[in-house]
Amino acid sequence: VFCCGEMLDWDAPTGGYLLTACFATGRAAGEGVHSFLEK
Repeated sequence: VFCCGEMLDWDAPTGGYLLTACFATGRAAGEGVHSFLEK
């Protein structure tokens, strides 16, 4: 299971950085899926 962004359900006072974290975890999840499918 690959999860990212709002699926992680974190509660933190991140302000505008929540979007950055969502994009970063989305990219990490996408790279993980890609790596998994290459095997």
